[in-house]
Amino acid sequence: MIRYPSFCSPICCLACGGLLLLLLMTTVQSQPYVDRLQIADMLVQKNYSKLEDTLTNLQKAYESDYRQENAVLFAFEAFASTDPSFRAALDEWVATFPTSYAAHLARGIYQMHHGEIARGYGYISETNDKQLEEMNYYLSRATTDFLEAIRLNERSTVAWSNLLGWSKYQLDHPNMRVLLDRALSNNSNSSVIRRQYAFNLQPKWGGSLAQLKNFINESNLYLKINPNLKILRGYYHYTLADIHKQADQYQQALVEINKAVASGDHPWFIWSRGQYQYALKHYREALSDFDAFLTIWPQQPEVLDKRARTYRKLQQPQQAFADWDLALRLDPLNPSLRLHRAYLYKQQGDYRRAKRDVEQALTLGSNRDNIWAMKGALELFSLNHYTDAAQSFEQAIELRPNQAAYWYQWGVALYYLKDCGVINSLEMYIALCDITDECDDEAADWSRQAIETLVAYCPA
Repeated sequence: MIRYPSFCSPICCLACGGLLLLLLMTTVQSQPYVDRLQIADMLVQKNYSKLEDTLTNLQKAYESDYRQENAVLFAFEAFASTDPSFRAALDEWVATFPTSYAAHLARGIYQMHHGEIARGYGYISETNDKQLEEMNYYLSRATTDFLEAIRLNERSTVAWSNLLGWSKYQLDHPNMRVLLDRALSNNSNSSVIRRQYAFNLQPKWGGSLAQLKNFINESNLYLKINPNLKILRGYYHYTLADIHKQADQYQQALVEINKAVASGDHPWFIWSRGQYQYALKHYREALSDFDAFLTIWPQQPEVLDKRARTYRKLQQPQQAFADWDLALRLDPLNPSLRLHRAYLYKQQGDYRRAKRDVEQALTLGSNRDNIWAMKGALELFSLNHYTDAAQSFEQAIELRPNQAAYWYQWGVALYYLKDCGVINSLEMYIALCDITDECDDEAADWSRQAIETLVAYCPA
Protein backbone atom coordinates (compact mmCIF):
# COMPACT_ATOMS: atom_id res chain seq x y z
CA MET A 1 0.00 0.00 0.00
CA ILE A 2 1.37 3.38 -1.00
CA ARG A 3 1.23 5.99 1.73
CA TYR A 4 0.70 9.45 0.33
CA PRO A 5 2.51 12.22 2.20
CA SER A 6 0.36 15.12 3.29
CA PHE A 7 0.84 18.28 1.26
CA CYS A 8 1.13 21.23 3.56
CA SER A 9 0.56 24.90 2.87
CA PRO A 10 3.81 26.73 2.09
CA ILE A 11 5.26 28.80 4.89
CA CYS A 12 5.26 32.43 3.84
CA CYS A 13 7.87 34.82 5.07
CA LEU A 14 7.51 38.55 5.29
CA ALA A 15 11.23 39.05 5.53
CA CYS A 16 11.54 39.66 1.81
CA GLY A 17 8.53 41.29 0.38
CA GLY A 18 5.47 43.35 0.99
CA LEU A 19 7.35 46.61 0.43
CA LEU A 20 4.15 48.58 0.18
CA LEU A 21 2.88 47.10 3.41
CA LEU A 22 6.06 48.23 5.11
CA LEU A 23 5.27 51.78 4.17
CA LEU A 24 2.21 51.66 6.40
CA MET A 25 4.37 52.34 9.42
CA THR A 26 2.84 55.61 10.43
CA THR A 27 0.07 56.44 12.85
CA VAL A 28 -3.14 56.50 10.85
CA GLN A 29 -5.20 59.62 11.23
CA SER A 30 -8.99 59.82 11.14
CA GLN A 31 -9.19 60.87 7.53
CA PRO A 32 -11.21 59.67 4.56
CA TYR A 33 -9.44 57.38 2.13
CA VAL A 34 -10.33 56.90 -1.50
CA ASP A 35 -11.68 53.53 -2.54
CA ARG A 36 -8.87 51.59 -4.21
CA LEU A 37 -11.36 49.79 -6.42
CA GLN A 38 -12.51 53.17 -7.71
CA ILE A 39 -8.90 54.14 -8.43
CA ALA A 40 -8.44 50.86 -10.31
CA ASP A 41 -11.65 51.45 -12.26
CA MET A 42 -10.45 54.92 -13.32
CA LEU A 43 -7.31 53.31 -14.73
CA VAL A 44 -9.08 50.47 -16.51
CA GLN A 45 -11.61 52.91 -17.97
CA LYS A 46 -8.66 55.09 -19.08
CA ASN A 47 -10.00 58.11 -17.22
CA TYR A 48 -6.51 59.54 -16.85
CA SER A 49 -7.62 63.12 -16.26
CA LYS A 50 -9.70 62.06 -13.28
CA LEU A 51 -6.79 59.99 -11.97
CA GLU A 52 -4.53 63.01 -12.29
CA ASP A 53 -6.97 65.23 -10.41
CA THR A 54 -7.57 62.69 -7.64
CA LEU A 55 -3.95 61.82 -6.99
CA THR A 56 -2.44 65.26 -7.38
CA ASN A 57 -5.07 66.74 -5.07
CA LEU A 58 -4.13 64.18 -2.42
CA GLN A 59 -0.45 65.02 -2.89
CA LYS A 60 -1.14 68.75 -2.61
CA ALA A 61 -3.08 68.14 0.60
CA TYR A 62 -0.03 66.35 2.04
CA GLU A 63 2.31 69.13 0.94
CA SER A 64 0.13 71.56 2.88
CA ASP A 65 -0.34 69.27 5.89
CA TYR A 66 2.03 66.35 6.57
CA ARG A 67 -0.74 64.56 8.48
CA GLN A 68 -2.40 63.76 5.14
CA GLU A 69 0.54 61.57 4.08
CA ASN A 70 -1.36 58.32 4.64
CA ALA A 71 -4.15 59.26 2.25
CA VAL A 72 -1.60 59.58 -0.58
CA LEU A 73 -0.01 56.25 0.28
CA PHE A 74 -3.33 54.45 0.51
CA ALA A 75 -4.45 55.69 -2.90
CA PHE A 76 -1.23 54.72 -4.70
CA GLU A 77 -1.33 51.22 -3.24
CA ALA A 78 -4.21 50.58 -5.62
CA PHE A 79 -1.56 50.10 -8.33
CA ALA A 80 0.13 47.25 -6.44
CA SER A 81 -1.94 44.83 -8.45
CA THR A 82 -1.55 41.92 -10.84
CA ASP A 83 -4.53 43.02 -12.92
CA PRO A 84 -3.31 42.28 -16.47
CA SER A 85 -5.28 45.22 -17.89
CA PHE A 86 -3.18 47.65 -15.85
CA ARG A 87 0.01 47.28 -17.86
CA ALA A 88 -1.14 48.80 -21.16
CA ALA A 89 -3.26 51.40 -19.35
CA LEU A 90 -0.29 52.58 -17.27
CA ASP A 91 1.89 52.87 -20.37
CA GLU A 92 -0.82 54.89 -22.09
CA TRP A 93 -1.26 57.12 -19.04
CA VAL A 94 2.49 57.88 -19.01
CA ALA A 95 2.42 58.57 -22.76
CA THR A 96 -0.60 60.84 -22.39
CA PHE A 97 0.81 62.71 -19.39
CA PRO A 98 4.60 62.40 -19.77
CA THR A 99 5.31 65.05 -17.11
CA SER A 100 2.99 63.46 -14.56
CA TYR A 101 4.84 62.26 -11.45
CA ALA A 102 1.70 60.31 -10.51
CA ALA A 103 1.68 58.29 -13.73
CA HIS A 104 5.34 57.29 -13.38
CA LEU A 105 4.92 56.48 -9.69
CA ALA A 106 1.84 54.35 -10.33
CA ARG A 107 3.65 52.36 -13.03
CA GLY A 108 6.68 51.97 -10.76
CA ILE A 109 4.51 50.56 -7.97
CA TYR A 110 2.92 48.15 -10.43
CA GLN A 111 6.38 46.99 -11.56
CA MET A 112 7.65 46.75 -7.97
CA HIS A 113 4.69 44.57 -7.03
CA HIS A 114 5.40 42.25 -9.94
CA GLY A 115 9.03 42.05 -8.83
CA GLU A 116 7.96 40.92 -5.38
CA ILE A 117 5.45 38.48 -6.85
CA ALA A 118 8.22 37.04 -9.03
CA ARG A 119 10.53 36.58 -6.08
CA GLY A 120 7.93 35.11 -3.75
CA TYR A 121 8.01 35.48 0.01
CA GLY A 122 10.10 32.51 1.03
CA TYR A 123 13.54 32.65 2.60
CA ILE A 124 16.44 33.13 0.21
CA SER A 125 17.28 29.42 0.57
CA GLU A 126 13.82 28.66 -0.85
CA THR A 127 14.19 31.09 -3.77
CA ASN A 128 15.59 29.90 -7.09
CA ASP A 129 17.69 31.79 -9.63
CA LYS A 130 14.81 32.21 -12.07
CA GLN A 131 12.76 33.98 -9.40
CA LEU A 132 15.62 36.35 -8.59
CA GLU A 133 16.29 37.05 -12.26
CA GLU A 134 12.64 37.95 -12.88
CA MET A 135 12.54 40.06 -9.72
CA ASN A 136 15.57 42.09 -10.83
CA TYR A 137 13.99 42.68 -14.24
CA TYR A 138 10.90 44.26 -12.69
CA LEU A 139 12.78 46.16 -9.98
CA SER A 140 15.05 47.74 -12.58
CA ARG A 141 12.05 49.00 -14.52
CA ALA A 142 10.37 50.19 -11.32
CA THR A 143 13.46 52.13 -10.28
CA THR A 144 13.47 54.04 -13.56
CA ASP A 145 9.90 55.15 -12.92
CA PHE A 146 10.54 56.05 -9.28
CA LEU A 147 13.51 58.23 -10.24
CA GLU A 148 11.45 59.98 -12.90
CA ALA A 149 8.58 60.53 -10.44
CA ILE A 150 11.05 62.10 -7.99
CA ARG A 151 12.55 64.28 -10.71
CA LEU A 152 9.06 65.55 -11.49
CA ASN A 153 8.05 66.00 -7.83
CA GLU A 154 10.65 65.71 -5.06
CA ARG A 155 7.89 66.01 -2.47
CA SER A 156 6.54 62.57 -3.33
CA THR A 157 7.26 60.58 -0.18
CA VAL A 158 5.69 57.47 -1.70
CA ALA A 159 8.22 57.56 -4.55
CA TRP A 160 11.13 58.09 -2.15
CA SER A 161 10.03 55.30 0.18
CA ASN A 162 9.62 52.83 -2.68
CA LEU A 163 13.08 53.73 -3.95
CA LEU A 164 14.46 53.14 -0.46
CA GLY A 165 12.56 49.87 -0.34
CA TRP A 166 14.29 48.68 -3.49
CA SER A 167 17.70 49.80 -2.22
CA LYS A 168 17.63 47.40 0.71
CA TYR A 169 18.25 44.53 -1.71
CA GLN A 170 21.63 46.10 -2.48
CA LEU A 171 22.73 45.99 1.19
CA ASP A 172 24.58 49.26 0.57
CA HIS A 173 23.91 51.29 3.73
CA PRO A 174 26.23 54.26 3.02
CA ASN A 175 24.41 55.01 -0.26
CA MET A 176 21.11 54.25 1.44
CA ARG A 177 21.85 56.99 3.96
CA VAL A 178 22.65 59.44 1.17
CA LEU A 179 19.31 58.59 -0.40
CA LEU A 180 17.53 59.09 2.93
CA ASP A 181 19.12 62.49 3.53
CA ARG A 182 18.12 63.68 0.08
CA ALA A 183 14.56 62.41 0.58
CA LEU A 184 14.20 64.15 3.94
CA SER A 185 15.69 67.41 2.63
CA ASN A 186 12.38 67.96 0.85
CA ASN A 187 10.16 66.06 3.29
CA SER A 188 11.54 66.67 6.78
CA ASN A 189 8.25 65.71 8.46
CA SER A 190 7.73 62.46 6.55
CA SER A 191 7.10 59.41 8.68
CA VAL A 192 6.67 57.12 5.66
CA ILE A 193 10.25 57.69 4.50
CA ARG A 194 11.66 57.12 7.99
CA ARG A 195 9.70 53.91 8.41
CA GLN A 196 11.15 52.43 5.25
CA TYR A 197 14.68 53.40 6.23
CA ALA A 198 14.17 51.90 9.70
CA PHE A 199 13.03 48.68 8.05
CA ASN A 200 16.20 48.66 5.94
CA LEU A 201 18.30 48.83 9.13
CA GLN A 202 17.18 45.41 10.31
CA PRO A 203 20.05 42.92 10.68
CA LYS A 204 18.59 40.68 7.97
CA TRP A 205 19.10 43.54 5.51
CA GLY A 206 22.69 44.26 6.57
CA GLY A 207 21.88 46.76 9.31
CA SER A 208 22.17 46.35 13.07
CA LEU A 209 20.19 46.98 16.24
CA ALA A 210 22.72 49.65 17.20
CA GLN A 211 22.18 51.50 13.90
CA LEU A 212 18.45 51.23 14.34
CA LYS A 213 18.56 52.59 17.88
CA ASN A 214 20.73 55.52 16.77
CA PHE A 215 18.32 56.34 13.96
CA ILE A 216 15.35 56.23 16.34
CA ASN A 217 17.13 58.61 18.72
CA GLU A 218 17.98 60.89 15.81
CA SER A 219 14.34 60.94 14.67
CA ASN A 220 13.13 61.78 18.19
CA LEU A 221 14.39 65.31 17.54
CA TYR A 222 11.44 65.79 15.18
CA LEU A 223 8.75 64.56 17.58
CA LYS A 224 7.56 68.06 18.44
CA ILE A 225 7.01 68.75 14.77
CA ASN A 226 5.53 65.35 13.89
CA PRO A 227 4.14 63.36 16.86
CA ASN A 228 3.50 60.43 14.51
CA LEU A 229 7.21 59.62 14.73
CA LYS A 230 6.72 58.23 18.23
CA ILE A 231 5.80 54.98 16.53
CA LEU A 232 9.50 54.57 15.71
CA ARG A 233 10.08 53.81 19.39
CA GLY A 234 8.17 50.58 18.90
CA TYR A 235 10.18 49.64 15.87
CA TYR A 236 13.12 48.44 17.94
CA HIS A 237 10.85 45.85 19.59
CA TYR A 238 9.30 45.02 16.23
CA THR A 239 12.78 44.17 14.95
CA LEU A 240 13.58 42.05 18.01
CA ALA A 241 10.30 40.22 17.45
CA ASP A 242 11.26 39.54 13.86
CA ILE A 243 14.63 38.15 14.94
CA HIS A 244 12.83 35.74 17.29
CA LYS A 245 10.44 34.80 14.48
CA GLN A 246 13.33 33.86 12.20
CA ALA A 247 14.48 31.48 14.93
CA ASP A 248 10.94 30.04 15.25
CA GLN A 249 10.68 31.54 18.73
CA TYR A 250 7.15 32.81 18.40
CA GLN A 251 6.40 33.15 22.11
CA GLN A 252 9.39 35.47 22.53
CA ALA A 253 8.37 37.28 19.33
CA LEU A 254 4.93 37.84 20.83
CA VAL A 255 6.43 39.42 23.96
CA GLU A 256 8.44 41.91 21.87
CA ILE A 257 5.65 42.74 19.43
CA ASN A 258 3.33 43.51 22.34
CA LYS A 259 5.89 46.10 23.45
CA ALA A 260 5.82 47.56 19.95
CA VAL A 261 2.02 47.71 19.95
CA ALA A 262 2.16 49.48 23.32
CA SER A 263 3.94 52.37 21.60
CA GLY A 264 0.78 53.01 19.59
CA ASP A 265 -1.84 50.97 17.77
CA HIS A 266 0.08 51.00 14.56
CA PRO A 267 -1.44 48.73 11.89
CA TRP A 268 1.84 47.05 10.93
CA PHE A 269 2.63 46.10 14.52
CA ILE A 270 -0.90 44.73 14.91
CA TRP A 271 -0.54 42.78 11.66
CA SER A 272 2.74 41.26 12.82
CA ARG A 273 1.23 40.25 16.15
CA GLY A 274 -1.60 38.58 14.29
CA GLN A 275 0.93 36.61 12.26
CA TYR A 276 2.66 35.41 15.41
CA GLN A 277 -0.66 34.45 16.97
CA TYR A 278 -1.47 32.50 13.80
CA ALA A 279 1.87 30.68 13.94
CA LEU A 280 1.10 29.74 17.56
CA LYS A 281 -2.36 28.49 16.48
CA HIS A 282 -4.07 31.20 18.50
CA TYR A 283 -6.55 31.71 15.71
CA ARG A 284 -9.14 33.75 17.61
CA GLU A 285 -6.48 36.21 18.76
CA ALA A 286 -5.03 36.35 15.25
CA LEU A 287 -8.46 37.07 13.81
CA SER A 288 -8.94 39.94 16.26
CA ASP A 289 -5.65 41.51 15.12
CA PHE A 290 -6.43 41.12 11.43
CA ASP A 291 -9.86 42.67 12.02
CA ALA A 292 -8.19 45.60 13.80
CA PHE A 293 -5.74 46.11 10.95
CA LEU A 294 -8.43 46.09 8.28
CA THR A 295 -10.52 48.54 10.28
CA ILE A 296 -7.61 50.99 10.28
CA TRP A 297 -6.26 50.19 6.81
CA PRO A 298 -8.86 48.40 4.65
CA GLN A 299 -8.56 46.72 1.25
CA GLN A 300 -5.10 45.25 1.91
CA PRO A 301 -4.87 41.98 -0.08
CA GLU A 302 -2.12 40.38 2.04
CA VAL A 303 -4.09 40.88 5.24
CA LEU A 304 -7.37 39.81 3.68
CA ASP A 305 -5.57 36.65 2.56
CA LYS A 306 -4.23 35.93 6.04
CA ARG A 307 -7.62 36.58 7.62
CA ALA A 308 -9.18 34.21 5.08
CA ARG A 309 -6.67 31.53 6.06
CA THR A 310 -7.54 32.15 9.69
CA TYR A 311 -11.24 31.72 8.93
CA ARG A 312 -10.34 28.45 7.22
CA LYS A 313 -8.62 27.25 10.37
CA LEU A 314 -11.72 28.25 12.36
CA GLN A 315 -13.92 26.32 9.92
CA GLN A 316 -15.70 29.40 8.66
CA PRO A 317 -15.41 28.88 4.89
CA GLN A 318 -17.99 31.48 3.82
CA GLN A 319 -16.09 34.27 5.55
CA ALA A 320 -12.83 32.95 4.10
CA PHE A 321 -14.17 32.97 0.55
CA ALA A 322 -15.57 36.48 1.02
CA ASP A 323 -12.12 37.78 1.99
CA TRP A 324 -10.44 36.02 -0.91
CA ASP A 325 -13.06 37.37 -3.32
CA LEU A 326 -12.24 40.96 -2.27
CA ALA A 327 -8.49 40.34 -2.22
CA LEU A 328 -8.64 38.93 -5.76
CA ARG A 329 -10.65 41.89 -7.01
CA LEU A 330 -7.73 44.03 -5.86
CA ASP A 331 -4.95 41.67 -6.96
CA PRO A 332 -6.49 39.11 -9.34
CA LEU A 333 -3.45 37.07 -10.43
CA ASN A 334 -1.52 37.09 -7.16
CA PRO A 335 -0.21 33.51 -7.00
CA SER A 336 -0.29 33.30 -3.20
CA LEU A 337 -3.94 34.34 -3.01
CA ARG A 338 -4.91 31.81 -5.67
CA LEU A 339 -2.87 29.05 -4.05
CA HIS A 340 -4.28 29.61 -0.57
CA ARG A 341 -7.86 29.64 -1.83
CA ALA A 342 -7.14 26.42 -3.72
CA TYR A 343 -6.34 24.69 -0.42
CA LEU A 344 -9.83 25.45 0.87
CA TYR A 345 -11.46 24.28 -2.36
CA LYS A 346 -9.40 21.08 -2.09
CA GLN A 347 -10.41 20.66 1.54
CA GLN A 348 -14.06 20.93 0.51
CA GLY A 349 -13.59 18.36 -2.26
CA ASP A 350 -14.09 20.93 -5.03
CA TYR A 351 -11.09 19.77 -7.02
CA ARG A 352 -12.15 21.47 -10.25
CA ARG A 353 -12.09 24.95 -8.68
CA ALA A 354 -8.93 24.09 -6.76
CA LYS A 355 -7.11 23.15 -9.94
CA ARG A 356 -8.41 26.25 -11.74
CA ASP A 357 -6.98 28.47 -9.01
CA VAL A 358 -3.64 26.66 -9.08
CA GLU A 359 -3.43 26.98 -12.86
CA GLN A 360 -4.16 30.71 -12.61
CA ALA A 361 -1.51 30.97 -9.89
CA LEU A 362 0.98 29.70 -12.47
CA THR A 363 0.27 32.72 -14.71
CA LEU A 364 2.70 34.78 -12.62
CA GLY A 365 4.09 31.99 -10.45
CA SER A 366 5.53 29.60 -13.01
CA ASN A 367 8.95 29.88 -11.34
CA ARG A 368 7.61 28.81 -7.94
CA ASP A 369 8.15 25.16 -7.16
CA ASN A 370 5.43 25.02 -4.49
CA ILE A 371 2.71 25.92 -7.00
CA TRP A 372 3.78 23.17 -9.39
CA ALA A 373 3.90 20.78 -6.45
CA MET A 374 0.38 21.74 -5.37
CA LYS A 375 -0.85 21.20 -8.93
CA GLY A 376 0.85 17.80 -8.97
CA ALA A 377 -0.65 16.82 -5.62
CA LEU A 378 -4.15 17.63 -6.86
CA GLU A 379 -3.60 15.66 -10.05
CA LEU A 380 -2.05 12.71 -8.26
CA PHE A 381 -4.06 12.32 -5.08
CA SER A 382 -7.42 13.88 -5.94
CA LEU A 383 -7.95 13.64 -9.70
CA ASN A 384 -5.89 10.53 -10.55
CA HIS A 385 -4.38 12.34 -13.54
CA TYR A 386 -1.04 10.57 -13.29
CA THR A 387 0.56 11.84 -16.50
CA ASP A 388 -0.23 15.46 -15.63
CA ALA A 389 0.97 14.86 -12.07
CA ALA A 390 4.29 13.45 -13.25
CA GLN A 391 4.84 16.51 -15.47
CA SER A 392 3.97 18.91 -12.63
CA PHE A 393 6.36 17.29 -10.17
CA GLU A 394 9.07 17.25 -12.81
CA GLN A 395 8.66 21.03 -13.10
CA ALA A 396 8.80 21.40 -9.31
CA ILE A 397 11.99 19.33 -9.16
CA GLU A 398 13.62 21.41 -11.90
CA LEU A 399 13.04 24.51 -9.79
CA ARG A 400 13.99 22.95 -6.44
CA PRO A 401 15.87 19.68 -6.89
CA ASN A 402 16.81 19.25 -3.22
CA GLN A 403 13.19 18.88 -2.04
CA ALA A 404 12.85 15.19 -1.16
CA ALA A 405 9.04 15.11 -1.13
CA TYR A 406 8.89 16.13 -4.78
CA TRP A 407 11.01 13.14 -5.83
CA TYR A 408 8.80 10.80 -3.82
CA GLN A 409 5.57 12.16 -5.28
CA TRP A 410 7.03 12.10 -8.78
CA GLY A 411 7.96 8.48 -8.11
CA VAL A 412 4.39 7.65 -7.03
CA ALA A 413 3.02 9.16 -10.25
CA LEU A 414 5.55 7.20 -12.35
CA TYR A 415 4.68 4.03 -10.40
CA TYR A 416 1.05 4.33 -11.46
CA LEU A 417 2.16 5.00 -15.03
CA LYS A 418 4.34 1.85 -14.91
CA ASP A 419 7.28 4.02 -15.93
CA CYS A 420 10.65 2.58 -14.95
CA GLY A 421 11.86 6.11 -14.21
CA VAL A 422 10.28 5.49 -10.83
CA ILE A 423 13.47 3.75 -9.71
CA ASN A 424 15.62 6.81 -10.29
CA SER A 425 13.14 9.12 -8.59
CA LEU A 426 12.78 6.94 -5.51
CA GLU A 427 16.54 6.40 -5.27
CA MET A 428 16.99 10.18 -5.29
CA TYR A 429 14.29 10.46 -2.63
CA ILE A 430 16.12 7.98 -0.38
CA ALA A 431 19.44 9.77 -0.95
CA LEU A 432 17.94 13.12 0.06
CA CYS A 433 16.27 11.50 3.06
CA ASP A 434 19.65 10.20 4.25
CA ILE A 435 21.05 13.75 4.00
CA THR A 436 18.21 15.67 5.61
CA ASP A 437 16.85 13.01 7.99
CA GLU A 438 13.45 14.70 7.64
CA CYS A 439 11.51 12.13 5.62
CA ASP A 440 8.53 10.04 6.58
CA ASP A 441 9.72 6.59 7.71
CA GLU A 442 6.78 4.73 6.18
CA ALA A 443 7.19 6.47 2.82
CA ALA A 444 10.93 5.77 2.87
CA ASP A 445 10.34 2.07 3.68
CA TRP A 446 7.81 1.76 0.85
CA SER A 447 10.28 3.41 -1.54
CA ARG A 448 13.04 0.94 -0.67
CA GLN A 449 10.68 -2.01 -1.14
CA ALA A 450 9.40 -0.62 -4.43
CA ILE A 451 12.95 -0.22 -5.75
CA GLU A 452 13.82 -3.83 -4.86
CA THR A 453 10.69 -5.11 -6.56
CA LEU A 454 10.90 -2.99 -9.69
CA VAL A 455 14.58 -3.65 -10.41
CA ALA A 456 13.64 -7.15 -11.55
CA TYR A 457 11.13 -5.82 -14.09
CA CYS A 458 12.93 -2.77 -15.44
CA PRO A 459 15.93 -3.01 -17.76
CA ALA A 460 19.20 -1.75 -16.39
